[in-house]
Amino acid sequence: MWLCIRFPRLLLDQSLAPEQRQLGPQALLLNSRIDEVNRTAAAAGVRPGQSLSTARSLCPELQCRPPDTERMQQRLAQLALWAYRFTPEVSLAKPDCLLLNICGSLKLFDGFKPLFRRLRSGFRKRRIPASYGLGHTPWAATLLSYGQLDITTLLDADGQLNEATVIDQLNRQPSAHLPCDKQQQERLLTLGLNTLGELKALPDSALNRRFGKGFSRLLNQLYGSTADPRPYFQPPDVFFSERQFNGELTRSEELRFPLAGLLDELGHYLQLKQWVCRQLRWQFCYCNGEHDELVMPVSHAHFDRRQLLSLVLLKLERYTLRGAVDSLALHCTEFESVQQRSTELFSEISLFDHERQARYLALLDKLRARLGEQALWQPVLREQHLPEQATGRETARNGSEGDFPERPLWLLESPLPLQEKNRLPCWQGPLTLLQGPERLDNQWWQQRQVRDYYIARTSHYALCWVYQDRLQQRWYLHGWFA
Repeated sequence: MWLCIRFPRLLLDQSLAPEQRQLGPQALLLNSRIDEVNRTAAAAGVRPGQSLSTARSLCPELQCRPPDTERMQQRLAQLALWAYRFTPEVSLAKPDCLLLNICGSLKLFDGFKPLFRRLRSGFRKRRIPASYGLGHTPWAATLLSYGQLDITTLLDADGQLNEATVIDQLNRQPSAHLPCDKQQQERLLTLGLNTLGELKALPDSALNRRFGKGFSRLLNQLYGSTADPRPYFQPPDVFFSERQFNGELTRSEELRFPLAGLLDELGHYLQLKQWVCRQLRWQFCYCNGEHDELVMPVSHAHFDRRQLLSLVLLKLERYTLRGAVDSLALHCTEFESVQQRSTELFSEISLFDHERQARYLALLDKLRARLGEQALWQPVLREQHLPEQATGRETARNGSEGDFPERPLWLLESPLPLQEKNRLPCWQGPLTLLQGPERLDNQWWQQRQVRDYYIARTSHYALCWVYQDRLQQRWYLHGWFA
């Protein structure tokens, strides 16, 4: 069972998002004549086939432009990515159609009607005009999408496709809808072959003799007597989507709904790939041709649209647009596979650890958005034994690597000599040694260091880290615990 989705105004719809405003009258111009118009232009009386002068006399504000095939295929691929949630067998039928083989998805959606209802509702919410065709072959579904037929009438009482009804409808379709060149179309009109049923009644040899080799093969593929394999769409390994505004947005606060829409598309893409994104690259294009780029690293373990949206809005609080925004794009190239969480025996402890890690990653992303990437750092271990050389710092990542010994994070730049009283160290009073000693004996090949480290408590109940230099027999303060 093949479902064809035709987008008659794909090139004229500047935006695929529901939040965009209605555009002015626009038309595609081909060979100095109007080829296609949007709804605003049609309401003003502009029709396909009119000359440019006639169209301009009816609608002086009409905007005309030639078809942009590359742009059209980009938008068709975006729609294919959205339709991929209904079936993995999606094929692009150029220039303006999608073909979905939905046989394997009927049970998942509890039949054709619930599937079709959800699919059609999705396009309506995005204000994308579409017409639909249903058939037992790709060409049958494509040709039936030209009419205003209610495709649910092609189903039998059990909700299955009734091929006899489909063939009957095909026989009534005009032959002008066949993908033929201009010469073949003129020959069809000359011979009076106005419907597909009249063509089907002719033998293959007569069709090939009059219309060239391959014409009968097209009809056989249409009616299902010859196989018609189609290449299936594969989601790309990078994500890119954009919104067009035509210079209507001038403040960052107005970007909230376009941002949410782009993040929705990203969430669906990540669900298909079973990935998590590690970097959001936002691109702002202005009407004067300039553009800005905002790069945001993210650390979440699982995609959370609401959390990401709050991070982007937090980042935009300090961001000033340089002018009217013509388009907003989201480009993502850095991904990781989703980490599957297995069930453990002590579920409460496991859940606590996962939740604590999730809260840490959320806090890390918020601090990055507010303070910047370079404002955050984390300690790292080095292959040294002396404390002042054993740790360093680097830009904060998703977590610390390695098991840190029991050391204070605040180490003094140079150890502070302490006075002694009764052979015990003093700092604003005598220190109470709580734990130790921990012997460090290192650098015998250079300048030997022999230290005994202790965790001590001051008279103000602060915890500090002190050591006794065994060679010099002196006490030093080396750091503070939080």
